[in-house]
Amino acid sequence: MGESRRDLRRVMRRVAAAVAVSDVAYRMFMRAPLRRALGIEVGHA
Repeated sequence: MGESRRDLRRVMRRVAAAVAVSDVAYRMFMRAPLRRALGIEVGHA
């Protein structure tokens, strides 16, 4: 039981880290200067 709990905590830590990284990447990608640098149109809908 103790080992499975440790495994669950390890998985949850990895999931939390993945969510944090994807959130940071999304916020960076949504910035207009970065999109312009990548050649993505920055227009208002």
